[in-house]
Amino acid sequence: MPIVLVTGLVAREDRIHGIAAGCDDFLTKPVDSEQLIARTRNLLRTKALVDELEQAENVLVSLANALDAKDNYTRGHSERVARYAEALGAAVGLGRIERRNLRRAGLLHDIGKIGTSLDYLHKPGPLTTAEYEEVKKHPVIGFEICRPLRTMVPLLTLIRGHHERLDGRGYPDKLQGDQVPVSLRCLTIADVYDAITSVRSYRGALARDKAFQIMRDEASIGMWDARLVDLFFDKVQHLD
Repeated sequence: MPIVLVTGLVAREDRIHGIAAGCDDFLTKPVDSEQLIARTRNLLRTKALVDELEQAENVLVSLANALDAKDNYTRGHSERVARYAEALGAAVGLGRIERRNLRRAGLLHDIGKIGTSLDYLHKPGPLTTAEYEEVKKHPVIGFEICRPLRTMVPLLTLIRGHHERLDGRGYPDKLQGDQVPVSLRCLTIADVYDAITSVRSYRGALARDKAFQIMRDEASIGMWDARLVDLFFDKVQHLD
């Protein structure tokens, strides 16, 4: 329930302490009853809206988990990516909110695969050009699924961009260099690592050392952030 602090204190410092203690609003004595009722109703409406948005996000997370679980090759993938991305964000010095958003985006980054044929995702051999183009649509589909929810706004760039590369040869927007924010670089590295160290329908899982060598080589030609790749294997990859 919302908390309204009724106080005789009016100093700015007192209000800051009240916010830190968990208050949602302030009224200064003497209290006008109509103002108290109006403020309380407004807070209740706001709380109901926040609860509704959080519930909608939880539904999407559950859907993403169900999508993972439906596929033997990707079971647990989103949870691992979320964990790796959040830890790499911490290692590189991102703030608490950015780290939390990395975790949320990690859980939802592949939600767009709900619009991708499982025949393509499970194909034991290479995809045709047409099939690959269909699979490449999933970041945009995920973006469109999440865009209507206001709580998702900080995640949209991450969900849409988790297949971008520093060299501009990723998709869907071919972002390049500084166009790829640090948080997105963290998510991409986490996703790539989990993908190549997990069994897929078309290949076996790579060992950590082999994965590091491949990602380090790819970073050396501009695909990934070399500093973050080194940091990931130094500080994060043991989490699996």
